[in-house]
Amino acid sequence: MMEAMKTNGVEYPLALNGDGSLGLLLDKNIFSSAYGVSAGDYYIKEDGMVSYGPYEDEYKEYLTTLNKWYEAGYINPDFSTQTGENIMSQASSDKVGAVLAHLYTYGSTYYVTTESVDETKAMEAAPVPVLAEGDKLPGLRSSSRTLGDYKYITADAKNPEACVALLDALYLDDINTMMQYGMEGIGYNVVDGDNIMIPMDSDSPKEELLGSYPTQWHTYEDTDLNYILTKKYNKGCQDEALQLWKEQGSDQVISNFVLYNTDESAVQSSYSSDIKTYVEEMVLKFIMGKESLDKFGEFQENLKNMHIEELIAVEQSAMDRYESR
Repeated sequence: MMEAMKTNGVEYPLALNGDGSLGLLLDKNIFSSAYGVSAGDYYIKEDGMVSYGPYEDEYKEYLTTLNKWYEAGYINPDFSTQTGENIMSQASSDKVGAVLAHLYTYGSTYYVTTESVDETKAMEAAPVPVLAEGDKLPGLRSSSRTLGDYKYITADAKNPEACVALLDALYLDDINTMMQYGMEGIGYNVVDGDNIMIPMDSDSPKEELLGSYPTQWHTYEDTDLNYILTKKYNKGCQDEALQLWKEQGSDQVISNFVLYNTDESAVQSSYSSDIKTYVEEMVLKFIMGKESLDKFGEFQENLKNMHIEELIAVEQSAMDRYESR
């Protein structure tokens, strides 16, 4: 596909962005999934054990593919210093064939400024690629879902049952709506079935407006897929992309709800930052051909010397504890 684009005059068949480092290329597993590894994080292998993507042998194959694409001129050469807005601007100028970008960036820049004006430049949602037709993708769809605000019930609570009941009540539709919008007629009005916030510059006394919800109690509307598809990501191919990508699954991604004890956190603070920096530097060199992939074994050995196996053990321990709860 990228060769056909190049032949037909597309300057960059695949536009990537770094946003200060390697951006979505390491944060998401769009291409590394085909090789069964995480692009830049810990993950759960098929045997149920935790590993670190860049430390696995298959990661060399992943880098080899990216290096071939880069050497063939398929990837924008200065991708490591470009932002999502940069590549969307290039796409609007017909320089780009495919992009790896966040749906928000696409919606707020490209769709609003280009696609909504010229339908011939509409983007299409693309599936996460596999190596061979019919291959099943591993569950490596990364997610940023976390608890917005953690809640704790202390051992000294006089009525823990009432505390749990309060937290449960936050998920009732009417209470969740009140936490998000305030009280009907004061914080919001219902117009054609939609909740419309009453602006602060209205005639209502400002002290009575309950439009600003208390975030420490709100359960967040992003738990509602219908809201996401109809209100948050409903421009162009956004909803189609979400429906397409969610088919991959994320059962091999370590949950964001895994917690670490004091000793585990100490190991992470000692080694994680240096490893992250080293991996970003070396991945960039491997892709751009500044470092031969013949030295991938040396790269793995350096990660071992930088205590990657201790960090993997921390992730394994924390995940085991989480799974056994």
